[in-house]
Amino acid sequence: ASEVEPFSMTPVERLRRVCYAYRDMAHRHPRFFAYLAVHRVKMPAGEHFIERVLETVAAVMVDREPAARWFRVLGYYLVGAALDETSGYAAGPSSAEPVSESYIAEHCPGLVTAAPYFGKTQWERTFALGLDALIAEIADERARKAHG
Repeated sequence: ASEVEPFSMTPVERLRRVCYAYRDMAHRHPRFFAYLAVHRVKMPAGEHFIERVLETVAAVMVDREPAARWFRVLGYYLVGAALDETSGYAAGPSSAEPVSESYIAEHCPGLVTAAPYFGKTQWERTFALGLDALIAEIADERARKAHG
């Protein structure tokens, strides 16, 4: 396996890289990811992975409490996005009687307007938007703490 966190990158770049690598793993192994997302991996490899990600977040957010909280926030985002992209929308309609397009057109104008941005071709852009916002907030918090 290639090195996920090249040392030539800034801590923020390494954090972004780790987040994308996690999402990529979910896409490569969607059935395993569904299991991983809801069960704690209490084994040396799982604990080592968590430790590496915590170190990556801590390199961006020096104080341990905010680093731990941002680790959890990123986890919420990554797990939610990966589950949605591998098991949610990716799986298609989940109800026994999917709602018809005509019903949606008549009763859900907001959904009609938003739907073009929900498809698989839009996932990358939407994921990047959310991740960039989270990482920007982490970096901003770090800068605020550094400057007093």
